[in-house]
Amino acid sequence: MRLIPSGNLESAEPVLAVRWCLERSEIEYLKYKYAEDIHILIIIKYEGNLEHYENNLEERYLVPIDQMMAYLNFRKPGNHTVYAKVIYSSDIKKTKRDILIKQSHTQYRYRLLSIDGHSWWENPIIDYASFTHIEAEMDVSIPKEHFPAEPPLWLKSIVNYGHEFPAVDPCMFRRRLIYCLPKLPLFGAWAVITTLLRLVIALVATFLGFRGVNWKAVFRPWADSIEDVVNGTSLKTNWFVNDKYGEERPIWFTLLNPIIMFIVINVCVGLGKILILLIKMMAIKPIIAAFVGVGIVVISTILYFVISKIIERKLQMETGEYYRIKRNQEEQRLEDWYNELSQTIGCKTTPIRADVSDLPKRKRSVQLRFLKIKARVCKPYAR
Repeated sequence: MRLIPSGNLESAEPVLAVRWCLERSEIEYLKYKYAEDIHILIIIKYEGNLEHYENNLEERYLVPIDQMMAYLNFRKPGNHTVYAKVIYSSDIKKTKRDILIKQSHTQYRYRLLSIDGHSWWENPIIDYASFTHIEAEMDVSIPKEHFPAEPPLWLKSIVNYGHEFPAVDPCMFRRRLIYCLPKLPLFGAWAVITTLLRLVIALVATFLGFRGVNWKAVFRPWADSIEDVVNGTSLKTNWFVNDKYGEERPIWFTLLNPIIMFIVINVCVGLGKILILLIKMMAIKPIIAAFVGVGIVVISTILYFVISKIIERKLQMETGEYYRIKRNQEEQRLEDWYNELSQTIGCKTTPIRADVSDLPKRKRSVQLRFLKIKARVCKPYAR
């Protein structure tokens, strides 16, 4: 793996564009491992304070490998080291949360570098993540005069009030200055609305017989997403489909599911009204009533088979045949994805530049274009 930076590393800007490429053998290794959700973990290790981990300032980035490049923000002048490692995860959302979560302004919760800061930690405590041997590093020097001047202390105190961390760059400072008054009521309203929505989702899922509803996620809108409420549920663990030991229940028991009961009751009510109408019609037009009666029998039979097929289909989704087809489709998708990966991030003999304009057109995302502009006008404050 190689890191390709932009500009002069001996006198770099506080925002540094970095591109990466992998050797063919490294891509083949990831393919052999059936790695998915592959990301580049980048750590900026600032110089100094090596004896006490709590004083070791770091910056961390977790970037999808097929993004091809990233913009790194340095928040201290001096001589620093950039470490990069390829990782993949079975739950990238939780992995990203564990890697990037902080317990203070200057310290991440989980250690990833060794105590001396010169190598990777041997046993990082990050769930769902696989740390590969594919890594690279480079040294960067940032002069103090390359950082922007900070606003007056009294203004910073007002604008940063209520925030866990001070504004990190002029753009963030200006946003906080504009929204410092209405932001708290808006966030409070959002927390109430999303909590009520999560509560409704949890109650409905429980009412429908789903086990594994995450009630903690209902009341933690800032820590968990709305999907976390039902992430632990599945048809296989539904109370109306399987018992607590995993044994399948009979089809008639599945029909007791409230949503199916609701459909059945409404169908029965509708059929009852038609039957009453049929009885009235029998005294007037027996032939028409006979046709209506036959129609009711046919419709009832069709509804029975449709509901049975739906239930049968849901249960078949848990069988090996369904997953065999899915597995073949997934293997083909991975094959195509790795072929594209080799073309985009494979190391080449021709020079590679760390610039958005040098990427393939399909990779010049709006986010990267925005970060390129932001790197020019929103350099971070030195701390």
